Amino acid sequence: MRFRRHWVVGLGLALVLVFACISWLQVRQFLHFSASVSGSRIQELRRAATLANEFERFERALERSVYLPNAASREALQLRYDIFVNQFMVFANGRNQPEATDHPLYRRTLETVNAFIASFDHYLGANPDREVTPGALQEMLTLSETTMREPIHDYMLYANQRTTLLIDEQRNEVSDHLIFTLGLTIFQSLLTVAFAMGVVQLMRQREQSRHALVRAEARLVEHLRNQERRLEQSVAERTAELEAANRSLELLSATDGLTGIANRRHFDKLLLQEWNRQARLRQPLALAMLDVDWFKQYNDRYGHQAGDDCLRLVAGIVGGYVRRAGDVAARYGGEEFAFIAPGLDAAEMLHLAETIRAVVEHRGIPHSLSPVGHVTLSIGVAVLVPDARTSPELLLRQADEALYRAKSQGRNQVVTAAAAEYLV
Repeated sequence: MRFRRHWVVGLGLALVLVFACISWLQVRQFLHFSASVSGSRIQELRRAATLANEFERFERALERSVYLPNAASREALQLRYDIFVNQFMVFANGRNQPEATDHPLYRRTLETVNAFIASFDHYLGANPDREVTPGALQEMLTLSETTMREPIHDYMLYANQRTTLLIDEQRNEVSDHLIFTLGLTIFQSLLTVAFAMGVVQLMRQREQSRHALVRAEARLVEHLRNQERRLEQSVAERTAELEAANRSLELLSATDGLTGIANRRHFDKLLLQEWNRQARLRQPLALAMLDVDWFKQYNDRYGHQAGDDCLRLVAGIVGGYVRRAGDVAARYGGEEFAFIAPGLDAAEMLHLAETIRAVVEHRGIPHSLSPVGHVTLSIGVAVLVPDARTSPELLLRQADEALYRAKSQGRNQVVTAAAAEYLV
């Protein structure tokens, strides 16, 4: 009888130990999971996304300073530069994982942005020692487009992938933990049955405790599943936001913010594509460069808001006539526009350019400082059949030279390129 009591007490102690082990494992896993989903990797993704957003805002402010230089754009540029530098400091000082700080994308981002800040703190830093010139702004824009955009965006995508891997790892850990907990529960049930064979009353009490434990485990499992679902939903929403942001960035990178037509960078890309396509087809490619006559005087006389309205009106007229498949109209810089028309010969392109010039002139936009009293256009036209002797740069140069002659011969006219051997 004495041995039987010791046996029952031993079973009771074993049950207590198993229960304590299960509870400790559940609490430990819950705390580990909660710390992981809100830990440094999630913060890393947020810092990377914020850095990318601030970079895009700084780049837009830089483009406005290059193409619309004035005090407001310069003040906005300085503000965006300070915010971008501060966010980069947060990004650079926020990493606390050795395996992450050694990653090539992270080092590349740090080196690229540090080099950029070191170069242009002379112009926009806390203690600038150089004057901000149009050339410096253009150099800054070129450097940001060619060297900074790619590493920043690549690192943001890398941080997103790391966070996704973290979620997958946590899901596997939860699954393994549930299996292990189930094994312990089964063992506990066996001990409960053996304990019940000794003392019926203790069996009933133990049975009630077991049911209570099962319910607690079910609630904890359900809680973990709910947290997992919420985390998956949060990641899906963040992914959708990033995709929408990427689409918006792609659209902004191809469109001029003032006129709504293509910007110069997108125009140069499409020009090269059309050049290669016309080379394969052995068909001519026509290009026109046009400039709003006496536009600086127009701005001085009527103000920048009226100047912006004038540019939008000209862009609308050009875009309204340059609308065939393959045609591209773009704001090339300041008051200068350009458009390409694949397949048109010199006579057809001359007719199209003359039509646009005449429409703008007949619109009769008042310009008291112009010799003719209203806004007019000067247009240079060039047409080439792409081959081994020619290049897109030659086509642009011929159109620009023709535009120069149109302006030097009195403006408000269309002039074709002088290189007759290349004209169609």
